[in-house]
Amino acid sequence: MEVRPRRTGLSFRPLSNPPPSLSQPPPTVWLMDRSRQAYGAWGENRVVRWYRDAGYEILDRNWRVRSGEIDLVAARGGEIVFCEVKTRRSNRFGAPAEAVDRRKQGRIRSLAVQWLQAHNRRGSLRFDVATVVGPRLEVIEAAF
Repeated sequence: MEVRPRRTGLSFRPLSNPPPSLSQPPPTVWLMDRSRQAYGAWGENRVVRWYRDAGYEILDRNWRVRSGEIDLVAARGGEIVFCEVKTRRSNRFGAPAEAVDRRKQGRIRSLAVQWLQAHNRRGSLRFDVATVVGPRLEVIEAAF
């Protein structure tokens, strides 16, 4: 009988040189991909606090449909804000806002239309990009 490992839904980054002993704490390359998810959630929580402190009502978080996801939907007055959140540990690979290129902007606009239809909402729209790099938070209002 063949024994197969159980699938847990977790994935690990490849390790070029495995440690000689498993009794030592694993190096950071052994960390599960979920640590990035947790860091991203931490960044999103900081952005949510920023919007609430600025007087916005949070309408939705991580709204998903088959075609994608909207990170954050907020409203103040008659304005509805769709915010893309980018969290990074550093600027080593470029500014996080640069990851929101024209293609991503188009996808967010399309998702915004779907969200408005699904929630039967109307109002003026704004598209923000919030970046969290380490401890630094920046919200680019009306980014596109």
